[in-house]
Amino acid sequence: MMNASNRTTWLIAILLAATNCSASAQSKIIVKPESPLLDETIHIRVENLEPDLIATLTLTATDLDGETFVSFASFQANDSGVIDLTQVAPLTGSYQGVDSMGLFWSMNVAGDKYGRATFNVAPCTDIETVLTLSAQGETLATKTFSRASCSAQVISADIREDGLYGILFQPENMKTPRPGVIVLGGSEGGVKGAMMQAQLLASHGYAALALGYFSFDHFEGLPETLQDLPLEYFNTAVEWMKRQSFVDADLVVLLGGSKGAEAVLLTAAYFDNVAGVIAVAPSSVSWAAPFAYDDQASWSLNGEPLPFVPYYADPAYNPPSGFPRELYRNYGYSLKRFADEENFIPIERTNASILLISGEDDRIWASAEMAQMLVERAREKAPRLNIVSKTYPDAGHSVNAAQLPTTWTPGDWRRWPNGGTPKGNAEAQDAAWREILDFLESL
Repeated sequence: MMNASNRTTWLIAILLAATNCSASAQSKIIVKPESPLLDETIHIRVENLEPDLIATLTLTATDLDGETFVSFASFQANDSGVIDLTQVAPLTGSYQGVDSMGLFWSMNVAGDKYGRATFNVAPCTDIETVLTLSAQGETLATKTFSRASCSAQVISADIREDGLYGILFQPENMKTPRPGVIVLGGSEGGVKGAMMQAQLLASHGYAALALGYFSFDHFEGLPETLQDLPLEYFNTAVEWMKRQSFVDADLVVLLGGSKGAEAVLLTAAYFDNVAGVIAVAPSSVSWAAPFAYDDQASWSLNGEPLPFVPYYADPAYNPPSGFPRELYRNYGYSLKRFADEENFIPIERTNASILLISGEDDRIWASAEMAQMLVERAREKAPRLNIVSKTYPDAGHSVNAAQLPTTWTPGDWRRWPNGGTPKGNAEAQDAAWREILDFLESL
């Protein structure tokens, strides 16, 4: 017979084994990497589920404005009790198909803002993100992690020199000169549209200047509207960047989106002092100033306005009141009617390497068509040029760097559709960002 001492030891062993068994069977969520940047692909895996159990993952995050974004997807565990988002599609949820980032780009807000809110992020901040696993009304596991808009080694400084307005992001203690990138936003004005790309570029080891060139927010020293803006301003920024000890003066790059893409292509053409140009949603021509209904030029050079294509409404496009105004129809009409050699961007004048990024469903202007026009002009007039055009199906006008929700659509007729689908825009911004990083690395 077992004595009291042995019986006690045996009972303790059984209890420990049961405890270990229970712990090992507890469902868990694995997120890799655990502290990712906003441009990193995240792998989510759930383990220790009952085989074939149907469970739901819910992703929640709150943006700078206090808006709570949520996505969800239900999956069936495999025979080993595992759900791996890189291998399995959801049964139902806010996205379809196998997509490891589907929960991130398909996040949305509830109520009357559904599909109308953008996920706004402050510079160099962490976004707390919560994953919850549930089944049959019971919470099985929770995983909280942070996504960073820039790495911990990035520092920033306001730049108010030589008449420039910008924010410089760079890795701390840069000892070896690296390529410098000047980033321009579009017709939203200010520096907000340029900061996300600039801080992520700094996280990848580049000095990046988010440069403001006009503003609706009345930043001191910047013009309030984008009219007759001197291209010399951008050249001043290039020369300033070249003088920085941490920048390789032979490797300054201009990156711009929309009107910013127009600006960087024109600057490279008329000054030709940069190593590379990255134009996202580019134009092949110089356009009239946006929101200026008296046909004013956007840009000037040597004190004279640059020739431009005026913006006129397509007489055949008359949507009823309440319908979104698709600007690409009017831009397309104006491009076909008024574009000529005088207002075409003389891309053949530059020696910079050029990367063009565009969406085939751009509803602001036909950036994919205009990118092809730029390529054809380069082939005809300057076959020496290194020019690459990347177009993405089901993508619209806005191709950003960060992997953030792409579910936003305009909320009323006074706003304008950007085009693309949420999934198409998400895939395009991920692929385009990899192209941009590869382009910079290749210089």
